[in-house]
Amino acid sequence: MAEPIRFQPTPERTEPTAREALEELLEAAHEKGVLRLATNALKAEAPIARILAQGLNSDGARRAVQNLSTLLIELGRVEPAAFYKVAAAIGDAARQLQTDTPRQDTKAPGLSGIYKILHDDELWRGTAPVFDALKAFTGRLREPVDKPISDLTGKPVED
Repeated sequence: MAEPIRFQPTPERTEPTAREALEELLEAAHEKGVLRLATNALKAEAPIARILAQGLNSDGARRAVQNLSTLLIELGRVEPAAFYKVAAAIGDAARQLQTDTPRQDTKAPGLSGIYKILHDDELWRGTAPVFDALKAFTGRLREPVDKPISDLTGKPVED
């Protein structure tokens, strides 16, 4: 008896090969002018590098990079949910300020009104987190800082 023929058909390709993908990328870069830009940048390497080096070698640029890194480090310490709450609250407040018009019908509360406000427990419970945040904010502003990176990391920095 004859043995069965083992035939395994090669599957059809559904994705382009690496060479086809590279050709497509090269064509797209040419169509969008990216190749021309890259070629011109490579030809003008020395002048562009000199301009960038001069710009980055200024005190302002160094301070900007340090400030940005400090901001990113501090943002990294904040939980996303807490940051979202603060950002959403700032957004809500800004929108309220944009839409709120001065109220013509509201009168000053007077002494008795102020007395009632001072004894409004719900108002104080609602504003307590704001006052706590202000205390933390002003407390941090009072602390002396010589080198910000030392304050952030706890490690001394050599001059």
